[in-house]
Amino acid sequence: MGVLNGVHMNIRKHTYLLGCLTAALLTSPAWAIYTPVATSGSSDGPGKHLEEQLRLLSGNTLTVDIDSDSDQLDDGLDAYWNILGSTPSAVLVLEIAGNAGVNKLGIFKKGDVSSKQQLFDGSASPNGSSITFTPSWDDFGFYIEKQGSYTWYSDTSLNSGGKKDHLVAYKGQGDDLLIKGSTHIWDSSSYLLAWEDLNLGDADYNDMVVLVKNVTPVPDSGTTMALLGLGLVGIGVLRQKRA
Repeated sequence: MGVLNGVHMNIRKHTYLLGCLTAALLTSPAWAIYTPVATSGSSDGPGKHLEEQLRLLSGNTLTVDIDSDSDQLDDGLDAYWNILGSTPSAVLVLEIAGNAGVNKLGIFKKGDVSSKQQLFDGSASPNGSSITFTPSWDDFGFYIEKQGSYTWYSDTSLNSGGKKDHLVAYKGQGDDLLIKGSTHIWDSSSYLLAWEDLNLGDADYNDMVVLVKNVTPVPDSGTTMALLGLGLVGIGVLRQKRA
């Protein structure tokens, strides 16, 4: 019985260590994958890059510093989404792009890019245009499309032309955004989705910016399993040291 109890204690101890190590890996910025956003030298001219535009919308009181990589969702977290609570909605915040009149935004079914639901067409403008939507699927991604030319997806692996990440997303921290006279709360269940609409663009991610409410990211299972594998390796190293 003493030997058996010792085995059980070792299993519990290693399970606990595995949980701690995996949690540390999953939350460590060192394991995050970020997309650089241009903050100066934008081809759109002075004062037009993403951070400056959002600061203007917030009355220069932003809690989130868009310059900071640590405030951007990991690329593996902005690929797919679920509904959170009540019916989700989208507000067109910003469009600084030559293709603004033809760019479309919508959602698509995870695993089937042919199943799409359009949210905004090219005639929508950043004057507070908004829409509520009910996805037909549990897991969905977002896309931006120029009819007959290109489609870029929130899942970077689906993008042609070198698999460029065309979307950066930011979680709200309670800021108020004044969009054409209407105040919208950018809270913890709201995300700003900022798009780069050209394959060889200037990475300013201000070509289309949308505030999406009542959604939550779906964790990237591939990244999670990889980190769990690293955690198991770490436990193996700990066991060897104790041997």
